[in-house]
Amino acid sequence: MKNVREIAKTGVDFISVGALTHSAMAVDISLEMTIP
Repeated sequence: MKNVREIAKTGVDFISVGALTHSAMAVDISLEMTIP
């Protein structure tokens, strides 16, 4: 993340940054359905 501006100046189109999601908290969800 510290070098993103310098890397962007080189003309690259995309920068992948895994640090954005590396420490993200997980959410426990379920898609179970009950049929009445």
